[in-house]
Amino acid sequence: MCTICSALRPYATDCDYGALNAAPVTTETADAADNISTSYTMEVNGSFEGLIESAGDRDWVAITLQAGTTYDIDLLASPSGAGTLSDPITAIYDSAGTYLAGNDDGGEGTESYMSFTAESTGTYYVMARGYSATTGTYRLDVTAEAPPPPPPPTDADLDTLAAYLTSGYWTDGGEIPHRFDTRTNNVISVNLAGLTETGQQLARWALETWEAVADIAFAETTGSADITFDDANTGAYAEYMQSGGYTISADINISTGWIDEYGAELGSYGFQTYVHEIGHALGLGHLGNYNGSATYGTENTFANDSWQVSVMSYFNQYENTQTTASYAEVVTAMSADIIAVQSLYGAAGTSSLTAGDTVYGAGHTLGSSWLGQLYSAMTSTSISGGTVYTGDSFAATIWDIGGYDIIDLSFDVWDQNVNLNAESASDVDGETGNLVIARGTVIEEFRAGLGDDTVLGNAAANTLLGNGGEDTLRGAAGNDTLNGGSGNDTLEGGADRDTLIGGTGADALNGGDGIDLADYRASILAAVVDLADSALNSGAAAGDTLTAIENLSGTLFDDSLYGDDVRNVLRGLKGDDLLAGRGGNDQLIGAGGKDSLLGGDGDDTLKGGGKRDTLDGGAQNDLLFGNGGRDLLDGSSGDDRLTGGNGRDTFIYNGGVDVIEDFGNDRLRVDDVLWTGQSYRKSDVMALASAETGDTIFDFGGGNTLTLTGYSDLDALSGVLAII
Repeated sequence: MCTICSALRPYATDCDYGALNAAPVTTETADAADNISTSYTMEVNGSFEGLIESAGDRDWVAITLQAGTTYDIDLLASPSGAGTLSDPITAIYDSAGTYLAGNDDGGEGTESYMSFTAESTGTYYVMARGYSATTGTYRLDVTAEAPPPPPPPTDADLDTLAAYLTSGYWTDGGEIPHRFDTRTNNVISVNLAGLTETGQQLARWALETWEAVADIAFAETTGSADITFDDANTGAYAEYMQSGGYTISADINISTGWIDEYGAELGSYGFQTYVHEIGHALGLGHLGNYNGSATYGTENTFANDSWQVSVMSYFNQYENTQTTASYAEVVTAMSADIIAVQSLYGAAGTSSLTAGDTVYGAGHTLGSSWLGQLYSAMTSTSISGGTVYTGDSFAATIWDIGGYDIIDLSFDVWDQNVNLNAESASDVDGETGNLVIARGTVIEEFRAGLGDDTVLGNAAANTLLGNGGEDTLRGAAGNDTLNGGSGNDTLEGGADRDTLIGGTGADALNGGDGIDLADYRASILAAVVDLADSALNSGAAAGDTLTAIENLSGTLFDDSLYGDDVRNVLRGLKGDDLLAGRGGNDQLIGAGGKDSLLGGDGDDTLKGGGKRDTLDGGAQNDLLFGNGGRDLLDGSSGDDRLTGGNGRDTFIYNGGVDVIEDFGNDRLRVDDVLWTGQSYRKSDVMALASAETGDTIFDFGGGNTLTLTGYSDLDALSGVLAII
């Protein structure tokens, strides 16, 4: 049986200490031999004191050195006062007596010093002698240089962290990685009878945190169980028995005193302890080679070892000096934990808590689960002193399975900094780095709060709502909808086709790449919007700057929408709108109201609505659709095709190769610009018409023709023709 987490927050009141040992000294009592037969030995970090008795005398001393270690060899004598030998010389030999290195000087004055790194572990010989015929006493010191400090721990990726939780921790401690055998049945039985009512509630909540991410189902029993909970002993710990890598049973003890001290609510350290110990029972170790206590900076294996990535860590966000996250206790399995437990048991299935369309936060869809109760308590108007949540900051990781998913933190009064990309951390509820999106999780919609928020979308088609405050919304990839809400907001669409809704205030709208829309339909004032010159914007668009915006949608009032020199789509909605495309091949859509559509340059498409609209195609080859109502359709220059739709419409022809597709109970006006300098009457114009295969064709010469498709009643035509 193995016990882990004997105490998560221990305090040591005593410290063992002892006297330092003096460096060992060997003294030459008889002359040392000058070869490998010497009888003298010395220790590393010790000394040998000897005598060069006569000219040519050489003393050899054996010493054991370790491969890869560098040693300082000092032969000290009269210059430093360590002896009487005036000019000592030293050398080192291998175990066979082969010369390796030597030095005459290098130390103080004429004293000898050299640095030597052993290539292999074994016996070496250090030689001492005097220069020429000098004699006298000396001291030989051999000191091991301190090895370079190990490189500081570095951040590890989530896979490395998860592998340590499931395997590395156990093997570092000489134990066998293990888990429950759920290959044929994912049910793990638990016995909570040994806990108080409060303890049972905490245990049930904590069990749900693991069920939400892993393919496991906990079943309560009052008999023999896979995991048995108790509170009889002090502290908090888990014990397990395993065979062949499979857990036979596990016991979890969390004392009532522990809960009294650390809390019994969601977001308390008491609750986090239950999540942590259940993680052990499931086969997860700690995130470093520690147990019972640990100090960050000396006992962590990874620089990013903290609660921000794992509930199995011993280091809160403040104890880890490398993270910028705020202190927050953990209410879910965190990102490394999720990868780890799923590697043991598989991921939670399509019937699990967060499968399908899910709302997190306000209006959540999480029911009475621990997370649902937490969000309900968070959004309650009175949470102080509650039995579920007392308002303390907490950290959570969202792991979600498919569907259209929403995080609604519209109740948050703090400035948020949110990144919806997987494996990213966000700042919410006044804290830093306390909301994490798990690997593989795609959140489609985020609703920010009342502060000045910054929200970055992911590659999905996101809907980002800024709500109150001066917000910055960035859509990234995908066809995104960005709605700033109130305040002076900055909206950046990014790639693909985005819809930008500034809301009230003076907003900066930048569509980025792709074909993007600035949408004013929710405004309570009419808008004047000019894509070529934002300084001319007024009404609902007053103060707005539009960059890389191709399309506009107006309000429900009388708007004026102006395009620029690229292809624009201008949509008027209700109200009597003015839509002016300017350059580019534009599409102008009048919708409701009595609208005026001016195509300008380019091959434009103009579509009126159900009322009396005026459509002017402008230059180039245009398509005009009046739709309902009595419309005025003027193709202007170019080769145009005109369709009036329902209602008695008026068509104007002023040159080019034009076709009227549905002339019937309508009127035709011919511009006398066609015969400048000549006097034409209606009869002269009718003389230019001929009925051919059911159509009427006017040929005005010079390549100017007008065709009335499906209409050949020249007598009736004469009655509705006029020259202007």
